Amino acid sequence: MSKRPYLLQVWRTLNYLPAAVTAPFLVGCATLFLFFALPPTTYNNIAPLFASGPSTDGDQRKIAVRALGMEENGRASELVDERRTSLVRARVAINILLRSGYLSSASASETGLPPTVSYQATLDDSVRGCVHLDPTGQWNLPHELQQSAEEMAIAAVAIEKFHRNPAQRWLEWTYLRVFSSIFRRSPNLSVGPAQVRISQIKQIGADTMARDGPYSILRQPDVELMKLAANECDSLRLAATLMYYNLEKAQNAPACKESEKPLSCEQALAVAAYAGKRRKTNAIIDYGPVVAAMINIYGSGEDDAADEGGQPASTSFPETQPAIDSPKRQP
Repeated sequence: MSKRPYLLQVWRTLNYLPAAVTAPFLVGCATLFLFFALPPTTYNNIAPLFASGPSTDGDQRKIAVRALGMEENGRASELVDERRTSLVRARVAINILLRSGYLSSASASETGLPPTVSYQATLDDSVRGCVHLDPTGQWNLPHELQQSAEEMAIAAVAIEKFHRNPAQRWLEWTYLRVFSSIFRRSPNLSVGPAQVRISQIKQIGADTMARDGPYSILRQPDVELMKLAANECDSLRLAATLMYYNLEKAQNAPACKESEKPLSCEQALAVAAYAGKRRKTNAIIDYGPVVAAMINIYGSGEDDAADEGGQPASTSFPETQPAIDSPKRQP
């Protein structure tokens, strides 16, 4: 096909369009062509249109503008309102806990001026029993580490439950059964109330083969692990075991050894590893900070210690990136 008939066809098409459309189109095409025709040194050094203004014999004309003191120094504040951030996270945390079914009681109180709302909650005994890592006391686990893992696991599972309705869970298990029946293996998918992957459980079980502790629950066949992941009580135990593993690894992280609050740093890394989170974020409503807010509501660790003002000290996770290896989770 020759170029002449093609150009004639384009010209006839342009004739059907109004001039108000074709003229800007042609000017735009010509301008775009000039950027390719002219060398960069030419169009990068074009003098401004009003480069030389009228001469005023060295005097510059001043425009009278009234400027107030606050306008001269005013700018948007870069300071973070820590009080507002804490209240927002606490409100999100209590809403998740109230919908989780893990509480036996909950209350709210106002203190201070301006009023600050604080929430208190008590975990149900059955939840405490499900998440307990050493019910018989045979392993003599470090109390602080065990307690942190259990409290963090309850918060993590409550968050995962909050973000997945029954229809989504049904679709997850349906997909899992169909995939397993066709390919004769389990898909690499986060399942159950705790949203854990079987491959992640098996990897940690193999890594802890020669270590004592609550890791025997991880060393089971895939079928048994699937049953554990499907049961909510067993899912809490699985989540607590994974949190305990992540906390143990976080103890050797250089960032936590140099931190002023090593336990909070270890908790932050453990939560990030559990969620498979890799990027740093300053979002107010984020996984780690909400977990910390939930622990502040029902926890009994650092919260029981009083600060200098007599108020209970709150747990807060520092903004650190995970420094421990964990398989990245699939949403």
